[in-house]
Amino acid sequence: MARSSILFFFDATPLALWEQASIHKVGIGRMATQTLRALLLRDDVHVELLCPCGMEEYVRRFLATNVWARKADFISISHPEKEGCFQRLKKMLKYLGRKAVAPLPSKIQGVIKRAARIQPFAAYERPNETLRREVTSRLSATGKAVWFSCFQPIPACVAHIPGLRTHVVLHDIIPLRLTSKHPFRAPCLGLMRQHLQKADVIWANSQFTRSDFLEYFPAVPEDKVHVALHGGGDHFRPSSSEQTASSLARYGLPEDVPYFVCLATLEPRKGLSAVISAFKRIAGEREDVHLVLIGQKGWNCGNIVREGATSARIHLTGFASDQTVAALLSGCRGFLYLSEYEGFGLPVVEAMSCGAPVIAAACTSLPEVGGDVALFVPPEDTDALVYNMLQLLDDSSLSADLRRRGLVRAREFTWEKFVGAILAGITADMKKNISLYPSGRATHNRES
Repeated sequence: MARSSILFFFDATPLALWEQASIHKVGIGRMATQTLRALLLRDDVHVELLCPCGMEEYVRRFLATNVWARKADFISISHPEKEGCFQRLKKMLKYLGRKAVAPLPSKIQGVIKRAARIQPFAAYERPNETLRREVTSRLSATGKAVWFSCFQPIPACVAHIPGLRTHVVLHDIIPLRLTSKHPFRAPCLGLMRQHLQKADVIWANSQFTRSDFLEYFPAVPEDKVHVALHGGGDHFRPSSSEQTASSLARYGLPEDVPYFVCLATLEPRKGLSAVISAFKRIAGEREDVHLVLIGQKGWNCGNIVREGATSARIHLTGFASDQTVAALLSGCRGFLYLSEYEGFGLPVVEAMSCGAPVIAAACTSLPEVGGDVALFVPPEDTDALVYNMLQLLDDSSLSADLRRRGLVRAREFTWEKFVGAILAGITADMKKNISLYPSGRATHNRES
């Protein structure tokens, strides 16, 4: 029996990066993984994975590790030149990671500049006849298909192929807005320009991101940029007290200790200095309170690491598994997220999913995500942060109410809804642009 489905060319680069290093198992990597999982649960989509950047070894590892992902077809388009480019980039970024906490600003800046010159998106601009041939041959049997990118630019060799609509996800324009705290303005600007030139449809992860992008690029037609809110995560749900106790013991904390959690890459934008400052004020009055900072070292994080090392009650865990994070969130008195700038704010959804009361920065997309079930403070207002932290320590009825309503709100954010919105937009885009397709067929027929 034949059933019609959308042919979905899925750029697997974020999946390769997810497998390559734990630093990528956040944000974009998580979004790409969960998007693929949600797509493969549907019977109206046929997914084919491609990796234009040349990291196919890691895509194969991802497929070997994640059995559920093997429902998708993997098309090999290996290109030695591109593989070499990304291996050099990987070595440079590893070097950057080692140097990022050293008190040598000039050397740090030099490493950043050298890494930027490698131009990690350059592989997408080089001719790749294998990629174009593979896409075109499959497209010829369908008349219509979609190239979908969770972050990377649309490859030049597949842009503007008749019958192939190109969709890309926009996460934020943080490097363009916070130039003093983010080192990658030039690559980000180049990426945005490529999106504008090659993507038929851009998907923003929040209303804020869409508005921010259109304000920065006023010449972009508004109907080119749509919104699809991200989801949460399968592993993020309330854990048992035994699971929480086990995770606390891993970091040397007794199970009955009151503690706050902050989940973020250690870098200046995340507001961690304000969190540490507020915690130290509370710790001076409350001898049993602890702070758990979960996240890997990012750029310019030396001050954060040094500040965290000044108190035995501040615990820097580094990378932690989803199960460990969920257990720590489930037992905490409050989740602190004072980021100065977010495109969406996935950790807020993850915290609410585990029943953690949330205190978040009252800026960018965070009020859109937290709604009326989080406590909001200006991102650098430590007085307001201290007040709200004390509220969560002392007011059990407030904490219980935030936990209950947070669990309800978290259920509004699912990857199934995200994929559903994307597919509805793809269908509408295909109907709107029917004249661009040589055969007039909107679906890919496969036997089942």
